[in-house]
Amino acid sequence: MQIQGIKRGQHIELLEVLDIPDGALVSLEVVPERSPTLWWQALSKMRTEIEATGEGLVDDLFFIDLRDHQPGRDVEL
Repeated sequence: MQIQGIKRGQHIELLEVLDIPDGALVSLEVVPERSPTLWWQALSKMRTEIEATGEGLVDDLFFIDLRDHQPGRDVEL
């Protein structure tokens, strides 16, 4: 089960109701929320590492038959 909370001093305020009895022993793993800036930095780092290997994210052959080459319908403007 994962639940989010907000740290206030030495207490963590839970954002959802927990269905466990009072006094129950629980374990806590603290994982800070990632800010969008950190996410974009990680994405940029990943792209740089992939480009350094000389391999792309997707094989170019993947997109060859993706588009429908039918002419479609006539449009009167």
